[in-house]
Amino acid sequence: MKRTFSFLPAAAALTVLAIVSGQASAALLNVNIAGVDLEYKGSEGKIVDDAADVLNPSGEMDTGKADDADLASFKVAGGPLLGSWMTPPDGIYADLLIESAPASLPVGTTNLTLSGTNEFVWWVGTGDGAAGDAYLRISFDTLSATRIVPGPGFEIFSVVGTGSVIGQSLPGMSFQDEVSFSYTATDTAFTNTFGMARDGVISITGQMTPEPSTISVAAFGLLLALGRRRLV
Repeated sequence: MKRTFSFLPAAAALTVLAIVSGQASAALLNVNIAGVDLEYKGSEGKIVDDAADVLNPSGEMDTGKADDADLASFKVAGGPLLGSWMTPPDGIYADLLIESAPASLPVGTTNLTLSGTNEFVWWVGTGDGAAGDAYLRISFDTLSATRIVPGPGFEIFSVVGTGSVIGQSLPGMSFQDEVSFSYTATDTAFTNTFGMARDGVISITGQMTPEPSTISVAAFGLLLALGRRRLV
């Protein structure tokens, strides 16, 4: 008895692989970080976290240069939670330096012309130099800052932009190169040249980098399902 196998043509097989890869890469990942404090310093042309006016250089995680955040989560958008942290017991750190802030930031939206260092670093760890659970570093490509005054004594401050991922170590999944970034705070005190934003929330969203092993297994399974085996 001879067994022969009949499979889809090569073109169809490639189409299946493309579909599987495309579905995997289309998934969005999201990082949320709550309890982040920022300061706007018009005289220095900076927006910074309130811990320090300097940024941790690549490879360094000095907690004295970063704001202590309260909560953080990492998940597939509309899907499972990949990681969540709370202070205490976790150490959650947010380090922001924007050297492209204008000398005056009036009410409304101001698009920033980027120059100098404009980066954000987030990590979860037990102390200096330890990113035990998560690490993400972004270099901004575009940024805008917005002040909204809905009523007397109430102001919303936000920073929105896009960036390139230049370093990451995340549980289970990773971002592709480009991400969107937003910071929003309602506990604020601002003039046109100085401002403080307290307990804001950062959201970072971008496409997931598919794991090659996952794609290969899924694609191989589809190809087998589409093939026919018959006995002759």
